[in-house]
Amino acid sequence: VNSGWNGDIFNQSTSLEKRSEFWNQYKKPVRNLSQLNDAIVIDGIKLAVNSSKYINGKLRFDLTLIANSNTEVLEIFTNQKLTIHRMSIEGRQAIFTSPLQINQGNRFLHYYFDGKKQINLVLEISTDQKLDWQVQSHSLDLLNRVEFNLQSRPKHQIQKPFIKSDNAVSVQSFSFGYDE
Repeated sequence: VNSGWNGDIFNQSTSLEKRSEFWNQYKKPVRNLSQLNDAIVIDGIKLAVNSSKYINGKLRFDLTLIANSNTEVLEIFTNQKLTIHRMSIEGRQAIFTSPLQINQGNRFLHYYFDGKKQINLVLEISTDQKLDWQVQSHSLDLLNRVEFNLQSRPKHQIQKPFIKSDNAVSVQSFSFGYDE
């Protein structure tokens, strides 16, 4: 990240301990990690629970995830083991031959937006389970964000295709099904 033209913004090198913490917490391997001199708040997604009810011995959640206009990719990781009996995304039903088992810390949704910045997600889980998620929203506009006041990338440097080099990530936690 620190290549001279943006070094005055990202000039604090991060310790190995902080890099390891980032890798473990956000499930994202990175070679270099720099931090901003001043903290910036990036808008994440909004999540609405349209309904949660018991149906045929299962707990069904009908959720709507609404991304900000710059979000291009949405990922959901589960913070605890999760068994999904039924799932639909945007009304399209996933077909499982047996319940889908997702281990703690694993990603169960990776969604690319194609214009409409919201997703309707319906999940049926066992009644003894809870949803405890880490939601990561990605926008490939780091260098264009007014919050950062970064200089334009020099013409001899281009963004590598299919690599999130200008990725601004918002990480949020959501929990459902707890009585607290």
